[in-house]
Amino acid sequence: MQSELDFLKATVLSPSDESVILYSDMPMEEMAKDETFPKKWMYGMACMLKKGLQLYQIHDLDRPFNEMMLGLESWIPMYMTGQITPYYLKEKQNAVFHHFLRVSGAAALSGEAISGHHSDVRYYLTKQKKELTYFRKRGEQLIENAEPLMDIYRADKTEKLRMLLVSD
Repeated sequence: MQSELDFLKATVLSPSDESVILYSDMPMEEMAKDETFPKKWMYGMACMLKKGLQLYQIHDLDRPFNEMMLGLESWIPMYMTGQITPYYLKEKQNAVFHHFLRVSGAAALSGEAISGHHSDVRYYLTKQKKELTYFRKRGEQLIENAEPLMDIYRADKTEKLRMLLVSD
């Protein structure tokens, strides 16, 4: 949890306005037990949005119901900013490994764990440009393999929304 907060801090405080790619299929149960982490996480996310960053969130939909509800409670209000483009991976993910990737113009946070052994998860936070390039490429490749979760219409897509409503 601390590494994720460190990633958010590095991203918000950097001068970079590069987009942010977010993915995790890690279990959320540990984070849900902590009373302070969700508030700190939400504050960090709000700071990224206030900074004007575009976020690309790749959701893991293969989760227990309680984790899906936790995710919805967090993400739906942020979708209303129009700064988040949500995706999901169509194919069922590997049941043995769990993965985590956050990448911005200032930092990258990568993690992995073996299913059932989340207490032994390992996270790696970097701010080195060469490594950021590598993790950015991985994030973009994830997006290439993902499907849009929903369409979000902002003011710049008013005509597209109007046409959709007329055709519907």
